[in-house]
Amino acid sequence: MNSIRHILFTVLFLGLSFAQDGFDNVDESTGWSYNNSGLRAYVFVSSILVDGVPSNPDNVIGAFRRTESDSLICVGFNSTNINGETILIIWGDDGSPSTSQYLQDGDVPEFKFYNSLTGVIVPMTYNDDIDLTYVNNQSFQDWLFT
Repeated sequence: MNSIRHILFTVLFLGLSFAQDGFDNVDESTGWSYNNSGLRAYVFVSSILVDGVPSNPDNVIGAFRRTESDSLICVGFNSTNINGETILIIWGDDGSPSTSQYLQDGDVPEFKFYNSLTGVIVPMTYNDDIDLTYVNNQSFQDWLFT
């Protein structure tokens, strides 16, 4: 974990809605998986720095919901591009059985970062003054993660 000391990225949270329900998604490098939902929000990641260096395009950002039993449910992931940019879709609970443990209005997602060069997954922390509360179709700007 010493190789990933500092992860910095800025995101723009946009609430958009497109229908692509029913598809399973699995990231082979992390084992993270999720089902698409009728409720979602988009996070635009404008840059990612790992120890001051732009992110590798094979790195992955994941979003998770912590359940009452303290387990983590993946609610979205995406790989970064060569500039460290990505769009991360965060899926919500739309009432279907396959999304029953996904984010609901008022939940706060947790983020994890997979470094493809080291194979290490680390939690991402953020400024305490940033409100990361999930609200379907709500827009948030200028999230700073360190």
